[in-house]
Parts: sequence; structure tokens; C-alpha cells
Amino acid sequence: MTLAQHAACAPADISQRQQLWLRLAHHAAIHEDVPALVALVQQSAGLLKIQDVLPYMSDSTVIDTLKDDICAALDAYEQRIAARYQEMDTHREAIAALKAELRAVNQRCVVVEIDQTCDVCCEAIFTERFYAFSCGHCFHATCCQRLRIPAMNVDLLAEFERRMVELDRAQEYGAPADVMQHLEKAVDDLLAGECLICGTLMIRAIALPFIGGPLESPEEVESWNILDDSSPSENDKSGS
Repeated sequence: MTLAQHAACAPADISQRQQLWLRLAHHAAIHEDVPALVALVQQSAGLLKIQDVLPYMSDSTVIDTLKDDICAALDAYEQRIAARYQEMDTHREAIAALKAELRAVNQRCVVVEIDQTCDVCCEAIFTERFYAFSCGHCFHATCCQRLRIPAMNVDLLAEFERRMVELDRAQEYGAPADVMQHLEKAVDDLLAGECLICGTLMIRAIALPFIGGPLESPEEVESWNILDDSSPSENDKSGS
């Protein structure tokens, strides 16, 4: 039996090793060698459990020797069941907390004052469609689009253009209200997924120059030039 046990431990696959150990258990059960079965369970390094070898025993087999092992297996099952119940209770509490948080988010509102202005163009916010954020910042949709689009990567820009085409077609053909709402929400998520000032757009802008971006005109860039072109250069000074 020792040689067979060594052979059963040889395969690298766990399921194959377990099958070989079960064959050893079946061989021991044929001879109604209960102590050998107990020894196999103990020597299998966890591959065999007492419940694995019970089906191989005949009804006439005396299992008094296995009483302690059976009781231990039942206790282990009881502990695992209790742990599963505890885990289920934890998940229920997490789900309840998440539902409460979602309800709070759905009921959250932003108060926009009558004299609120756009935080980009400083014009009255109610003059056109706008986005309001919980941080208190508000932006016209056109201002938000003007700042957000240049910061989009290639994939996000392609997604935005595709959504805009779908929205234009839906408006042209008079799509149902629910379809329009879905398309508008998709565009809003791309443009106003986060505040322009409090979000990642402003964080990335830290490394960008104040003047000279793609939206600036050459005249605007030149107006910020602090060098006097009429003043003599270093080469002119050295030549003179």
C-alpha cells in the first residue's frame, strides 16, 4: 500500500491525484479494512475526506472506528455553514448600504441661484443650456464642450462624435422621447462626467502653459509677449 500511496502522489494534477487516492480507498473498503481507510484519509494530505470514503463501505461494515472522524467532519461542515451565513449577512448589509446610498444620490439636488454665472465665460448661466455640479460650479454646455473636446483622447473623441451624429439624426427624424433622452444622457456623460474645475481636466492642465494652446489665436499669444523686439539682441551688442 505504501508504494501505491507514493504512486498516487506522483501526478501534478490535483484531480488526478484525488482519483488515485479514491481507488486506494475503494481497495481498502473491499477488504472492509476500516483502520486502513482512516489511515488513508489522514495520509492523503487533504485529498480525501471522511465523506469521500463512506460510499465505498458496505452496509454491514462496522464504522465505530470512524465515529470520531465523522463527528469531526460534521463539526467542520457546521462551522463552514455558519461562516457562509455570516458572509451572506455581510453581503446583505453591504447591499442595503449601497441601496441607501443610491437613494440618497437620486434625491440629491443642486440649487442654482438666479444670478449664477458660467464659471468659464462669466455670462448668466440661464441664457442657454448648462451643467451644474454638486461642488457649486456651473458651465454652459457650449463652454463645457469648448474645453472638454480638446482634452479628449482619440477613442473618447471618436465616441463623442459618434454620439453627436446619432443625436442629430434622432432630432432630424423625430425620435421618441425616451430615445432622445438616452442619446442626450450619453453625450452629457462624455462632456460633463465631472466638474471642469474640480476634476482631472484641471489637474492635467497644471502642466500646460497658460498661453499658446490650440484655442488661442496668434494675436492673443503675441499680446502676452513680454520681450521687446525693438531692443537690441545680445549679438547686436557684442557686434557693436
